[in-house]
Amino acid sequence: MNQSLTSFDTSRVQSADRAGYWARALSSLCGDPHADPLGNTCIDGHIDLGSISRLQLCWIEVSRHRVALPVSWLSHAPHDVVKILFQTQGSFLFSQEGHQVTIGPGDCFAYDVSRPHEIVNSELSMHEVAVIPAAVLRQRGVSLDRLHLRCMSARTGAARLAHEFMLSAMEELGALSPDSEPGVADALLDRLLPFRSSPGQSIDRSAPAVLKRRVKAYIGEHLTDPDLNIEQISDALQCSKRYLHMSFKDEPVGISEYIWQTRLEKCRRELETAKINGRSVTDIAFSWGFSSSSYFCRLFKQKYGVPASSILRG
Repeated sequence: MNQSLTSFDTSRVQSADRAGYWARALSSLCGDPHADPLGNTCIDGHIDLGSISRLQLCWIEVSRHRVALPVSWLSHAPHDVVKILFQTQGSFLFSQEGHQVTIGPGDCFAYDVSRPHEIVNSELSMHEVAVIPAAVLRQRGVSLDRLHLRCMSARTGAARLAHEFMLSAMEELGALSPDSEPGVADALLDRLLPFRSSPGQSIDRSAPAVLKRRVKAYIGEHLTDPDLNIEQISDALQCSKRYLHMSFKDEPVGISEYIWQTRLEKCRRELETAKINGRSVTDIAFSWGFSSSSYFCRLFKQKYGVPASSILRG
């Protein structure tokens, strides 16, 4: 069925209802899980979801939280699918049947959703996911045991190409004809299952929505670098500065402003707990990439209307 992306966003509901809303949003992807914010006041998350033939493709951004699918719930809501996940920001701990693996930026991870599992995100996490019915894999002679807890790098080679193809497919969901969807789905499966070693190559990252996500992911990974700037991002993503700026055309701020606003938010969160660990305003500012205490204090007051020191004093 030809369709564009459908979005789920926790900001649509009250804070107290967001954990339940998030669990319901995930229900079409991973059964009927339990979700909790791990001590935070609520879960903040967003999902863009679409499908190509029998495959589901989605982009997920979510705050610190835990998702669990216990064995006692599987009989009520079996979900016989495999998820292949490409992590772009943050990390999480995945546990299943006595095994654990930590997934970080640049990793690709596959697991069987029909088995009990737990995912613990200790920080903001961003990833793209392909959800594949187990029946489709069996038709192709793929053993689910081969995919169980399989993790590998998606920074180079076949996994990187598979990720790029999946992102391109997501971008074109609304433009695909019903007749073309099965062929596109088969081509995507050919790249996803299984990954084979192959030389890396330059990839076109000019699609604005995809590029914007990659820019934000890169900024998140390098936010503590005081030299982080648009030239560095341009070199790292092999994309012109013009395309970088174009990718942010629908954002309220440009890339440079996004960097310092994100740093300010990180600093504000740490200032709220700084009395516990004894850190100073300058220490916190420098740890998030600011190289001038006075510049940081000026920006902080400009954004939040109060001095950074007042947050520290509480």
